[in-house]
Amino acid sequence: MMNENTKPYRNGVGPAGKSMIGPDALVPAASTICSSIRDAVQIRKSDDFATPYISMTTCLQQSADKYEDHPALGWKIDDKWTTMSYRIFYKTVRTVAKAFLKLGLEKYHSVCILGINSPEWLLSSFGAIFAGGIQAGIYTTNSPEACLHCLKKSYAQIVVVQNGMQLEKILKIRHEVPDLKAIIQIEGNPSKPGVISWKELIEIGEKESEVALQSAIHNTAINECCAILFTSGTTGPAKGVMLNHDNLVFLAKSLGAVLNFREKSERVLSYLPLSHIAEMIILFLCVQVGGTIYFADPNVLKGTLIENLRHIKPTLFFGVPRIWEKLKEGIETKLKSAPLIKKWLLYGTSSVMTHKYKQMSSGYSVPLVNKLPTLFQYLVCNKVKEGLGLSECQMNFFSGAAPMMLDVKQFFAGLDIPITEAYGMSESTGPMTISRAPTGCLVRCCGQALPHLEVKIKKPDSDDEGEICTYGRHLFMGYIDDLEKTKESLDEEGWLRTGDKGKLDPVYGLMITGRFKDIIITAGGENIPTGLIEETIKSELPVISQAVLIGDARKYLTVLITLKTLLDKDNGAPLDELDAVTKHWCRSLGSQCGTVSEILQKKPKEIYQAIDDGIHEANKKAISNAQRVQKFRILPKDFSINSGELGPTMKVKRQVVLDRYKDVIEDMYKDA
Repeated sequence: MMNENTKPYRNGVGPAGKSMIGPDALVPAASTICSSIRDAVQIRKSDDFATPYISMTTCLQQSADKYEDHPALGWKIDDKWTTMSYRIFYKTVRTVAKAFLKLGLEKYHSVCILGINSPEWLLSSFGAIFAGGIQAGIYTTNSPEACLHCLKKSYAQIVVVQNGMQLEKILKIRHEVPDLKAIIQIEGNPSKPGVISWKELIEIGEKESEVALQSAIHNTAINECCAILFTSGTTGPAKGVMLNHDNLVFLAKSLGAVLNFREKSERVLSYLPLSHIAEMIILFLCVQVGGTIYFADPNVLKGTLIENLRHIKPTLFFGVPRIWEKLKEGIETKLKSAPLIKKWLLYGTSSVMTHKYKQMSSGYSVPLVNKLPTLFQYLVCNKVKEGLGLSECQMNFFSGAAPMMLDVKQFFAGLDIPITEAYGMSESTGPMTISRAPTGCLVRCCGQALPHLEVKIKKPDSDDEGEICTYGRHLFMGYIDDLEKTKESLDEEGWLRTGDKGKLDPVYGLMITGRFKDIIITAGGENIPTGLIEETIKSELPVISQAVLIGDARKYLTVLITLKTLLDKDNGAPLDELDAVTKHWCRSLGSQCGTVSEILQKKPKEIYQAIDDGIHEANKKAISNAQRVQKFRILPKDFSINSGELGPTMKVKRQVVLDRYKDVIEDMYKDA
């Protein structure tokens, strides 16, 4: 039990009315929500008494004291991996913070970070927080105009850019940000006046005393904003999600309790955008338990992911669905040229391991499950996992940020890689539920709520489906400068409304069944869930990369599809040439087409008929005639982040696609 001198106080006042001193203070607040960057919030009630009210600053200090010389960060320099200890990490964060203060960073202002995953990104993030400011990540794919929106929205005074290319974006709009005091360039020697190199930043900090930094730390309050995350902006300008210290510390500890992270034993590969909450919270959790964060090389999404994984051997691997799909495609491509005995072993393994997980998830055990899996794990599964660099993950294989196709989950379960899903959003500081193997690896479910937070279904219908809502210490403070949208995001009892439709299953936990905003209402008034139909089509036609359902206010449904192609090794952009799996599919139909443009030009009957047949099979699973797709069109190029059709987590930006291909869409309805 806490004594009177250590108990946290919600209004920032200690025993006998004495004010508490930061960085772990709670300052007075009038509400659990706010829209001003200068306001604090009341921390929501929780049944959790184990997670102390501490700041991100204290959290890192505790890790530095406890784990000292254990590696905190790892990265590649000239093809060689190097590491930084927790002691040096903490010292460097303080140096960066002192430099930010010297450059003019003030409380209630941000340091925007426009860069790839790197030690400098994380050092800038913690440095901003230590200096009493706010960290705000910007996606490297943002246009100059989108960067300007983020800088203004977060009241940025300092921006850290990766290289000259990102610097140019800032220089184009700098005159529109009068409060911007400094630009730091991580890579290379800046040639533009007024731009500071990373080396110069460190030199500035090393010359400063501790006085200003200690003052900033003592003025820190855990219920004030320390991080801003920008939504992907799929339906409009990106909203700035404000998170405080307690949001981040609480959620990371809650997630760690579910994952059973061990002190000084965990390794993670940081390769997904750090501007996204999923990647950020995993790294903060790793810091809490003394794990090692390895930053992938810049080409990780252009073909070196497996190379990075093999070197690091992470103990947890999180991939958005498209990453798992690419890994699956790579295995299938290699399998096509493998000897017959290897194919037989893989198919046999898949059957046995899938049976094993079905039995385990049902709570049953049979002799087959007891004997054969061990043999197949030794002969096949362990070698596959070693080849992928995932041999140390145990059961920590995860996906999230978008729905995952069931056939991909089942494929990997057959290789003893049981992928389970997490569900969350920026406004919930990341995952609010997570499923665990064996229960969650063969069905589409997102599992149980994390400890000490709540999830409910609002206004369930006759099928027990309704809007997914959540409540607890993990809920965001509000959208910066937008109180109206902040209030709209909460129900009358203060629960966060996710906009997603789902139900709570007694065995599988949360099951997502759709998204209210992703509902098409046809001209006949039918409500059509886009995601389910799109995924059914992709499942029937594995050569399809993306499917976008059309039909809002239309007489019937149509679909835009893209085919799977090779990627440019330099920039990751989709090429015109079909990938190996799609080429093999074309050959099996009797077509020699090798590119998308060739298919669009020649319009081979066998290919179009095969796609039509696949859509026909998908239509058989429709629950009504209104949910059947009548026409399709093949688009000339697959979607990508750089071309704007995909968001940072590879979700399709539906409105971008609708605008870009409006003529193609209208052509499908010209006779309607």
